[in-house]
Formats: sequence, C-alpha cells, structure tokens
Amino acid sequence: MAALAADLGVSHTSVGVNSGVRSAIDDALARAQALIPTTQLPYLPTTPELRGAPEWYPFEHQVWKVGEDIRQQFRREPRLRKDAALQLQIMHVACNRRALRGRQSFVLLLGYRGASAHGEELASQLDDHGVAGQIIHALYFMRARGFTARVWPFLEDEKAWIRKEARRYLAWEAGG
Repeated sequence: MAALAADLGVSHTSVGVNSGVRSAIDDALARAQALIPTTQLPYLPTTPELRGAPEWYPFEHQVWKVGEDIRQQFRREPRLRKDAALQLQIMHVACNRRALRGRQSFVLLLGYRGASAHGEELASQLDDHGVAGQIIHALYFMRARGFTARVWPFLEDEKAWIRKEARRYLAWEAGG
C-alpha cells in the first residue's frame, strides 16, 4: 500500500484515512493561523481571581480551543498524527510566540514518539514560561533525549505541576 501511495504522490499516512477528518484538521489549522495576531502582544497583568496568573486575551482562548478540537479529531483518526505535513503545521502554531498561551494545546499535540524529530525546535521555546510546562510534558512523551540542561532549571519552578513534569523528564532521561 505504501508503494501505491508513493506512486500516487500521497502521504502513506493519508491512505485509508477519513478525508473528512483530514479536512477538518486542515480547516482548524487555518483558523488557528488566522486568529494569531500579526504583532507580539505582552502578557496581560495578573489578577487575584486567577491566583496571580495573568489574564488571557480572547484570541488565546480561541487558539487553545482550536488545538483541543484537533486533538479530538486525532482521537477519531489516530494515524493522522504521523502525517509529517500536519506535524509541521502544528509546529508552526506551537512555536509561534505571538499565539502566547493559546499554543499550549498545540504543544501537547506533539507529545508522542512519532513527533520526536521536532524535540529540538520545541525545546527552543522553553524560555517562554507560558508554555514551558507543556513543552516539558511533550518532550517526555516524545521520548526526546538531550534536553537535561534546559529542563533542569524547572525543578525549582514556582508551579508544582511544572516541577513534577521536570522531575519526570529528568528521571526518564537518567534512565530511571
């Protein structure tokens, strides 16, 4: 089947895949790109209602929701997660700093072994605290090795869940 797919010029992962699901994911990715501002906006101020966390812009909520919608589509058609073209489009959103925290759900979409080739590019975003915990989580599930030095500082993060993700990644990296 892979040879036939190559002869037809289509990705081997798209053979036998529900084209409606693929189309829905493509549409969702286009929506996410359209929602991202053209200029970098600062994080909003913190609020007591959010326990000191910054508020979110409306577009951040919308982009995050699109990523969650894509996750639901992947549940319907898991083979699409291996599609290299889709992975690149997801990476484009996940690494677009103008999407601020809206990209968290896109980072999490890459948290599986089939996306480990994107570990380096994803790890380059660890300096953005709005997505750092999700990146560490994704690196662990990717089984992407070699990021100990970049993850180590998060052992002392103020957020317990990020410290836990860092410990888990580092324990796995150390062979434990």
